Amino acid sequence: MLYDEKIEALISAALADGVLTEKEKQILFKKAQAQGIDLDEFEMVLDARLVEIEKAEKEKAAAAAPKSTKYGDVRKCPVCGAMVPALATSCPECGYEFSGVEASSSSQKLAQQIDEILQEVAAQKKELQMSGKFSDKVEKGETWSPIEKVLRQTEKDGDKRIEETIKNFSIPNAKTDLFEFITSLQAKVKGKYGDAYTQKLNEAFIKAKALFPNDSLFASIFTTHETKKKNRARKKLRNKLILNVIGILLSALVVYLEWHFIEWHWGWKLLLVVNTAILPYAIVTSHIGPDGEVYF
Repeated sequence: MLYDEKIEALISAALADGVLTEKEKQILFKKAQAQGIDLDEFEMVLDARLVEIEKAEKEKAAAAAPKSTKYGDVRKCPVCGAMVPALATSCPECGYEFSGVEASSSSQKLAQQIDEILQEVAAQKKELQMSGKFSDKVEKGETWSPIEKVLRQTEKDGDKRIEETIKNFSIPNAKTDLFEFITSLQAKVKGKYGDAYTQKLNEAFIKAKALFPNDSLFASIFTTHETKKKNRARKKLRNKLILNVIGILLSALVVYLEWHFIEWHWGWKLLLVVNTAILPYAIVTSHIGPDGEVYF
């Protein structure tokens, strides 16, 4: 959309550096309001032109960027950081295999898919806020206003889509791609979509072990994964043992008090002992396998 020459000249001057400051925005809004231009519509036009400028700058930077990861006659290994001869197909230090930079890795593709969903959700939220279809008034007894409920539901729907995207994403077969995919997932398991990333990480480990069981590139992450798994199991067992010891001690106290201060028959006393002392021990030992591993 084009406006008269004066406003267009002001817009061009404000966006010349690719940044719209708050002061520039106020001046433009004041001029637009004086000419009877709808301010919401005017803001959308400004945002669209900023996006166009940013896109053009990115395309320009991409065109000017070198199409190789080589630095003179050497290049840097992305795994161990060693400097490798430019013509080498793999890193002599860690065994990482180099591939063309033009091909997007699986971790990048997954990140792009998630970014697209987040952008769609942001656009939906902005459209809902500008539509005016929902009153922002909070009724008596309500915690959230209608517009807030809709926005929150939109975010939840977006989160579900992202989780499904992560869970359904295809695990790569190529060695270097699979290695990068696993390392990228490891950095995200404690984030917002941690459960989905953890599930996908476990699937990736199973595939890596099946395809590259003795590969030196995966040896370190296999070892780290197994160590963390055993540490989590030991921690669970320790916590369960602590709780059961406390339970057994309390049970013993109850048995002692009831044994000496309540006139019960021997059969009821023995049943009380079984249910308060032996049963917790059985629960703990049932989680320890014949190989000493803990199963929960």
